[in-house]
Amino acid sequence: MDKDNQSEEEGEEKGLNEDIKQENLYEKYMQGWAELKTCPRELWFLYIVRFGINSSQFVLFTCITSYLIEVQDISESSVSIIYAIIIFLLISLTIFISNFPDRYGLRITLIISSLAGSLYYILAIIFNNSLVHVCILILILPIHFIFAMAGYDIGIKYYTKESCRDSAASLGIILNYTSVILAGVVIELVYYFGSKTHEDFCYIFGYCLICLLISSVMSLFLRQLDFNYRLEEEKNLDKAKKVSAWEHTRRVLVTKKFWRFFIVVSLIMIIKTIFYQQAIALPLYMDRDMGDDSHFGLMIILNQVLVIILVPFVLFWIHYINSYTTFLVAGLIAVLAPLVFLFGGSYYTVVSHIIITSISEGLFAPTILSYSLKVSPQGKESVLVSISQIPYGLSILVTGITGTLLAEAYCPEDGENKCWFMWTVMSFYAFIALMGLFLFRKCLEEPLFEHNPYIPCSKERIFM
Repeated sequence: MDKDNQSEEEGEEKGLNEDIKQENLYEKYMQGWAELKTCPRELWFLYIVRFGINSSQFVLFTCITSYLIEVQDISESSVSIIYAIIIFLLISLTIFISNFPDRYGLRITLIISSLAGSLYYILAIIFNNSLVHVCILILILPIHFIFAMAGYDIGIKYYTKESCRDSAASLGIILNYTSVILAGVVIELVYYFGSKTHEDFCYIFGYCLICLLISSVMSLFLRQLDFNYRLEEEKNLDKAKKVSAWEHTRRVLVTKKFWRFFIVVSLIMIIKTIFYQQAIALPLYMDRDMGDDSHFGLMIILNQVLVIILVPFVLFWIHYINSYTTFLVAGLIAVLAPLVFLFGGSYYTVVSHIIITSISEGLFAPTILSYSLKVSPQGKESVLVSISQIPYGLSILVTGITGTLLAEAYCPEDGENKCWFMWTVMSFYAFIALMGLFLFRKCLEEPLFEHNPYIPCSKERIFM
């Protein structure tokens, strides 16, 4: 009888502890959102800057393939080569410029990015020439993308305390996807009322130019803070300049923590090509298999609305489930998304694909950002964040090449098509990456505690 009473009391105590734990997690979740109002004004300026840059980049990424193929009359294979050149330049320049925000600050970094993007759209509006457009794509866009990549993520870390950083990152993601909805509205209006001529695309380029000019102005008001430690006191960048740019970068590249993170992000980005194919393969698929891409903009809007709805719930999920498990769940969902096209091409299957990929992206987006901010070393954040964008660039390359080549081979504009096979191939290589994450989890997952995580791998034995 005593044993029964004892086990009953233990069960009640365990249940009480679980309730307290859940209550504490809920309080922590709500406190993170409440503390955002204590963050410096630079965080809100950064959101505006990112809103403009992200909206213009998404419009470009979504429309550039159609513009080059249908307006400038460039073949799918030539577009793939152009993407390959751009990505090669992105990767090459990233290695050398990755330390720029640490050494010269966020303000200069984001101003350069915004002005470079603005110059591209000005020239794109003025010149209706395929050679000129290819040249400015290759010469200007890499600079615009490289400086934008690191600036935003490390800004979130600089302008927040650790207790509200995940909430700030999630709010930023919500605003980013809101900017994409606005971009989707612009695309929908131009595609619906226009006829895809250069003059029609100039409206899209003009929208992007306005967004980037606003971002340029708001970037002027950014200070170099480290709010987690010094509150409103500006951070001195002289320490980062005491060593050469290469040495500053090398000190991050030689650590085991960096390479674990780099491999994880690389595998995730291969999986996320399923999501990026919405901008490359999906509009071609809708036009060639369904014969109707007039509502492609609405599909974009649906996708972004679903992600925005999911992000706050995912932030709460992160308090219960660790990041790596979330990556696996999101990856599995993404792999299943293209398989809906095995049932044929219609708006039912397109919408189903959008819903499934939105759930996956809703899990991926805040978790990756939160994960990267936690593992980035103090004072060298831009190196880790920038170089970890190389897999992102490669995934865009894979997306651009596979999307256009597979569409040309299995979903041609004229002749017999097997569009379902194109989507099956995309699902297959994403599945291979997912298996890599699963099988090598023990090696790749960031440990809860690690002695001297930022020392070079070659010197680790000294501390054993």
